[in-house]
Amino acid sequence: MMTGEHTRYPLRHWFVLSLLVLAAPWLLGMNGGGGGDAEGSQVPLPARNYTVTITDTTGNSVQASRFTWEAKTFFRARYGNATVSLPFDKIASVQTTPGKKADTDWIPATVTLETGEKIDISVERSSKCYGETKFGGYEIYFKDVASLNFK
Repeated sequence: MMTGEHTRYPLRHWFVLSLLVLAAPWLLGMNGGGGGDAEGSQVPLPARNYTVTITDTTGNSVQASRFTWEAKTFFRARYGNATVSLPFDKIASVQTTPGKKADTDWIPATVTLETGEKIDISVERSSKCYGETKFGGYEIYFKDVASLNFK
């Protein structure tokens, strides 16, 4: 009788252990069905606060703080055949240039650096800019941006 009972317990232990492993995310509250803040803000928090006046292609302008591009404090863009990273610290403004020949996935733009130098780049049209406005979180696709003026 001992051997029969002894072989049943390991199966019972494996069953209980399997149930605990499967139920752990639910028991720990990590099921993805909630959490987060009540307002649902998706604005990333940059290490440094950049304040930018954003004008969209319809002419609406808004001042946004905590500005980021793809949750980063630099633009990653095409510069000719190269890829460049342009830190916000070096940028005075960005003006999209829709009149220039555009690739279907990239938006041409002219960046004015703090030094006054201008460079032509292209930014992915589906990338997003984020910020906080006086009326709440702000999110815009780069394809919908007309200009960005850094303060």
